[in-house]
Amino acid sequence: MNVITRNCPRCNAPLDIEPQQTRLECGYCGCAVGVVRGSGQSVELTERPQAAHERIVPCPDSVHIDEQGGGLTIWWRWFQPVLIFLVFFCLAWNAFLLVWYGMAVGFGGFAPWPVRLLMFVFPLAHVAVGVGLSYFTLAGLLNTTRITCDAGMLQVTHGPVPWKQPQPTLVDDVDQIYVTQTAHNSDNGRSFGYTLNLLDRDGNKTELVKRLTDSDKALCVADRLRRHLNIEHRPVAGEFTG
Repeated sequence: MNVITRNCPRCNAPLDIEPQQTRLECGYCGCAVGVVRGSGQSVELTERPQAAHERIVPCPDSVHIDEQGGGLTIWWRWFQPVLIFLVFFCLAWNAFLLVWYGMAVGFGGFAPWPVRLLMFVFPLAHVAVGVGLSYFTLAGLLNTTRITCDAGMLQVTHGPVPWKQPQPTLVDDVDQIYVTQTAHNSDNGRSFGYTLNLLDRDGNKTELVKRLTDSDKALCVADRLRRHLNIEHRPVAGEFTG
């Protein structure tokens, strides 16, 4: 790929220009840049007014963006401070179950079989909660969400702890990327979750990333994906815009 390097007209930072590219944003100052091509290798950059729908949505520090070689990678870790509390909670919960089953085994030879059966069956729901919560906590501590646009495919992966993820989508099939909001009511009040959605050209909706707790993260990721794929943002029914 014949990439040409020129300097930003506002801050003089180096910008890589790919063939056929007619506009870009400076990654250093956010300047909207127009590409004017002359004969041969002649290329000039001009600062141009930036329309409201073109303005870059700022990303939280937790979101990392790497755009080079024609591809895009956006990633962030799942870790949140509340997971530290969950670690100790899971340890206490599972320790109690180990003690319970230890007592069940120790007393099993002396108790009648209905009592032994009850001691083993009664905590099964608690075991399921302990396993599920431990798995969730481990994923929160270790996992990273990675969104990549490369080789004509858009893909979302979570790992290293296995987690459900959507099927890859052909970039040419993507019609719109947007965010929706979901409200959750609990004893502690009302909270909100955010989902990053993809709408294909047939009108089919795919949830790319669910259960985001930060609206700024969801909006900035949607914005970066639209920009990279040259998708003009248009309103979608049920969309959250901030």
